[in-house]
Amino acid sequence: MKRRTAILGACAFMMLVSCNKKPNETAPVETKAVSLKLTSPQIQTRAVENPIGEVSPTVTSATLYYYEAADIKPFANRFLSPDDIAKARSADGLSLQVPSNTLFISMAGNDAVNEKGKNILSYQSMNADGSDAKAFKETIPLLSPVAPITTSGAQSKVTLTPQAQLARIEVFGKIDPKPTDPDQTQNYEYVKVLNVYCNNYKLENEASTLQLYKKQGATEAFAWEKLPAVMQDAVSDDNRDAFGNRQKCAAYQVFPMTGVTSLPHIIIQVEYKSIEGKNPGVHTGYFTINRYKTATGSDFMESMQGGYIYKLDLSALSDKFRNSTDPNTGEVVDPTDTDPEMDKTDLTVLIEPVAWVPQEIIPGI
Repeated sequence: MKRRTAILGACAFMMLVSCNKKPNETAPVETKAVSLKLTSPQIQTRAVENPIGEVSPTVTSATLYYYEAADIKPFANRFLSPDDIAKARSADGLSLQVPSNTLFISMAGNDAVNEKGKNILSYQSMNADGSDAKAFKETIPLLSPVAPITTSGAQSKVTLTPQAQLARIEVFGKIDPKPTDPDQTQNYEYVKVLNVYCNNYKLENEASTLQLYKKQGATEAFAWEKLPAVMQDAVSDDNRDAFGNRQKCAAYQVFPMTGVTSLPHIIIQVEYKSIEGKNPGVHTGYFTINRYKTATGSDFMESMQGGYIYKLDLSALSDKFRNSTDPNTGEVVDPTDTDPEMDKTDLTVLIEPVAWVPQEIIPGI
């Protein structure tokens, strides 16, 4: 049978991780040479901790899958050891032998093919006690779409781009209330973020229902107080400055979700001091972000996709903390909800989804 050379081009790993179990390999009968190269750009921020840029993501293992056609199951696979990965990341790349009838290739990292049934709580970057969950940095699942091998002369080439199978929501920023136009009346002396929560998410990737915890009108199993600790972050006095200036953030991994009203909810608890109005003084309250747009005037976003970070900067809400009775003031945030997930104040945020790299999210009502 005729042999040909295939070169596997640079793979843009957004975060590369390890497989704990070595899958069964199918031994090829006739093979052809493959040159494999991998690259791993840094990711910048992490939930209420040091930026991920201070940690170098490493590739410890992955699996290649071989196909005769793109729409059928792979007929063979190859496990890449840590040594294989190290060579693949070098300038020379890794020389492999693949079955000679291979026309398509894909790649999985961190046992991504066994993702079904995995609990999203195990993918959060903070442990329940607030410590850094190192396991998350090593276990985020990655998959690359099935890609064809293309031939030029005596060589063949395929480019794979493994993508994170989770979406990530990052929240940070300082709310600095603005005076109300036109008389420059300021209704809030300050607004301080106390806690950030992620609600209304899928517990498993294949789940048909969402985990929605509410203080009122919920079953005992989904009472607000039972929202898992890894889906909430306290913004303390010690980390508030870093939270406000983008050095740290509250972040949550979520499975891909679809539906305008079925996306994760980000709930913000604030302490605020009212200067004027019916209830002057220092109070606490909540507001809920549960709808998203990609641009002003666009339709509501209908999905959060795996391999994307959705970055929410609360500072964009600063000029919205103002008098809601003046028709000239435009959009307004009213933080007086005393219970989370009430219907009084729901916000829409503007986002620009890109691949697993930091991106801006501008909150709007």
